[in-house]
Amino acid sequence: MNEEKDYMEFDIIQMLTAVLHRWWIILIASFVCAGAMFGYTKFLVTPMYTSNILMYVNNSSSVSIGSQSFGLSASDLSAAKTLVDTYCIILDSRLTLEEVLKEGNLDMSYDQLRNSISAQAVNETEVFSVKVTDSDPQRACLIANTIAKVLPEKIPNVVEGSSVKTVDYAVVGVKVSPSVIKDTVIGAVVGIVLAVGILFHAAM
Repeated sequence: MNEEKDYMEFDIIQMLTAVLHRWWIILIASFVCAGAMFGYTKFLVTPMYTSNILMYVNNSSSVSIGSQSFGLSASDLSAAKTLVDTYCIILDSRLTLEEVLKEGNLDMSYDQLRNSISAQAVNETEVFSVKVTDSDPQRACLIANTIAKVLPEKIPNVVEGSSVKTVDYAVVGVKVSPSVIKDTVIGAVVGIVLAVGILFHAAM
């Protein structure tokens, strides 16, 4: 039993030694894969930019949505989040987004605009963030600020007793993807793993 264990350990050591003796293959594979990933990310992947606005919804002590009423207090975060979720749905509606398209004179479809927008409550409060992601940083900013103009007119018509104010307007979109450095490092790691795997297989 001990002899078999010693043989296995020796065999593994032999394979590791064989792999390390071919360190230059691992290095080349790492550089090749890193370079390939760098070129792909740098020249073939479309950069995306994000702009966002912050909106605050001011409610009366009781607001109505259809047949339901909500009484809000400073401690009633659950009800506040429910209402903010409703505001996000109103933003996502066709009527609202078509108004945004018209107001911003945007050359894109409803589906394209809808897919570029995400909205969520900030820490379960009555403040919510609207984020716009687009390949054009200027357009991302335009869309976000157009929403800031259109949404305050839409929400009070649906949710009685509420008003919407802009906490923060958008600035020119900042790049969010791709990350050239991150993808290059991933490429290098993949190259190392592939090279080591191939060398181990050859040494067996």
